[in-house]
Amino acid sequence: MARVLSPETIAAIEKLYPRYPTRMAVLIPALHLAQHQIGHISEAVELDLAELLDVPPTRVREVATFYTMFHTEPAGRHTVRICRNLSCQLRGAERIMQKAREVLKVRLRRDHPRRAGSHSSTRNASPPAAPARRSGVTTTS
Repeated sequence: MARVLSPETIAAIEKLYPRYPTRMAVLIPALHLAQHQIGHISEAVELDLAELLDVPPTRVREVATFYTMFHTEPAGRHTVRICRNLSCQLRGAERIMQKAREVLKVRLRRDHPRRAGSHSSTRNASPPAAPARRSGVTTTS
């Protein structure tokens, strides 16, 4: 299998091994390094990391999709996060999301067909942010 991670990224990940008790513990910093290089965590990146860290590919996928800081598809230049936990919902998060859709003319990540009904659409995010008025905005929740 051809590697998608550069030799420099692989070396940086391998340099982390002595700092952690297991290869599994290296996964989150490795995901950060991979995302920094590629821009998002693709399936090819997940397979590379699974092989490099000797962990099951499903474990890499679980971690990459659980944390909102990792993008499993290319993201825009700007990210707008809108809090969607219970207290934010009670204070009008749905209205803020609707306004973001209208003003930014984008589809929110939770509206994406691949994410419909998933648990990831209900995770907490950062506090509400002022919408950016630039093109190429990716919104997450």
